[in-house]
Amino acid sequence: MDASFRLAALMPPDVVAVAESGLKTANDLDRLHAAGYRAFLVGERFMTAADPGEALRSLVGSGARA
Repeated sequence: MDASFRLAALMPPDVVAVAESGLKTANDLDRLHAAGYRAFLVGERFMTAADPGEALRSLVGSGARA
C-alpha cells in the first residue's frame, strides 16, 4: 500500500488509478480512494477467506462509497 500512496501523486488526473495488492479492509479502500484511486483489484483477500461473500461485505459494507 505504501507504493500505491507514492504512485498516486504521479498519476495524471485524467486516468483511472487502480490500486492492486495488499487491500484487506474497508479502511484501506477509503484511504486509497481519498488518495485518488477509483478502482481496486482484490484477489487474495477473497481466495483465502472461509466465506468470500462475507469477506466482500466486510470490505465494501452495505453502503456505496462516493
